[in-house]
Amino acid sequence: MNKLKEIEEIKQLKSRYFRCLDAKDWPGLAACLTNDVAFDYPPGKIHVSGSKELIANFSKRHATTVTAHTGSMPDIELKDTYHAEGNWFMTDYIIGTDDKKQQTITQGFGRYFESYFRENGKWLIKSIVLERSIIINPQVNIVLPSNKY
Repeated sequence: MNKLKEIEEIKQLKSRYFRCLDAKDWPGLAACLTNDVAFDYPPGKIHVSGSKELIANFSKRHATTVTAHTGSMPDIELKDTYHAEGNWFMTDYIIGTDDKKQQTITQGFGRYFESYFRENGKWLIKSIVLERSIIINPQVNIVLPSNKY
């Protein structure tokens, strides 16, 4: 096993996850997940099991939002040929839009704690725990460009 290659594949997987989430590319996002993925946002706020259920949850929660997610400073440990664990520093911006394309922004900081499973030659996300350390809700109106949204 080439550890650096495997770790890079997991980094690219997380990049695709964020890109698909922000683009609302639900089939692309599902392709990043195991069928039995588990998602937890403690303390007890959200628990979802299964990729179909998670995609349904995300698509409903983000139906009227514009999001921007980033992950950095990954710490990835390969457990064996088929299992790995990682944690990432995260930042996200969530803009809830209304029919006038105006609303306020939420900015969050925290960590993703994840497990990965190698299936059919590629890494997939098996579990996600999102722990936020800071949530900022400034009272600022955001006007989105009309040509893009």
